[in-house]
Amino acid sequence: MIINSIYGKRRFDREANRDYTMPVGTYTSVAEQPLELMKIVYQFINHHQNHQVLRLQTLYDYYQANNAIKNQVDSNNPYHANNRVAAAFARYMTSIRVGYLIGNPIQLKLQDDNEVDDSQAQKFQNVLDTLSLIRMQTMSTSN
Repeated sequence: MIINSIYGKRRFDREANRDYTMPVGTYTSVAEQPLELMKIVYQFINHHQNHQVLRLQTLYDYYQANNAIKNQVDSNNPYHANNRVAAAFARYMTSIRVGYLIGNPIQLKLQDDNEVDDSQAQKFQNVLDTLSLIRMQTMSTSN
């Protein structure tokens, strides 16, 4: 079975996730030749338009809840159910991930240092350090 397929056919080109990098040697050889550098950059742009834009547009449509199910033709049979739902799960997941990664962390502070002795504060700090370590491990395994 082909992964990322619909009806046994690849949904996107194999080159749809390609990262564009230029080796240092290539760059240094064309850095002083603007036309040669422009040719290489044009190849990157052309490849992006031909192989990646379709995938990125599809993902953006999912983000906007413009799912492909909205484009399906209705049945002529009046007894068929029309239970099509387009949900913005991609937007929800993206918002949660972005908020988790770059949001403001929770800060807990004691109002008065005299109210709590140092041993309680140290225990509390140890718990916070453990939770932070677990969070970092979770983030590294999800990528």
